Amino acid sequence: MNGVQYNKPIQSTFSTESQRKTKHMTERSFEDVVIHFCHAFKVLRVQVSEFQVDNKLLKVELEDIKLHMSSLNEGKTNKMDDIVQMQACIKSDLMDIQMNMLFLFESVSTMISSAMDEIIRWSDDRISERGVGQTEAPGVGDQEHHGAGGSDKA
Repeated sequence: MNGVQYNKPIQSTFSTESQRKTKHMTERSFEDVVIHFCHAFKVLRVQVSEFQVDNKLLKVELEDIKLHMSSLNEGKTNKMDDIVQMQACIKSDLMDIQMNMLFLFESVSTMISSAMDEIIRWSDDRISERGVGQTEAPGVGDQEHHGAGGSDKA
């Protein structure tokens, strides 16, 4: 007809429905990572608050010990032993707090690292999905049917 050849538009092999589902799944997995990270952060925040409370209690105990030490006038030898024992207890408690803080630091580092790895993996997956959609020409199979012998002129 009029020497004008009609070319059928090439349709994508991926339906918009499957693209929406894929996008929803990747967004959902990213949301899961963010939710997990936020939950871990809240747990760590609670633990830090607990350590701060413990620290305040130990400071109060130390002040009590200082008051007790200042009131000591008699039997200095026995009282000095009590002081040394109290100092040893305080030192032990402080070392426990230090170890707990180190453990907390390692836990936070591990959680942040795993969350970042998940985000990078999620990003790489999205890039590879886009790459597959771009490198694979939509409707490649259709070109066989519409290529060289695609139009019949009567």
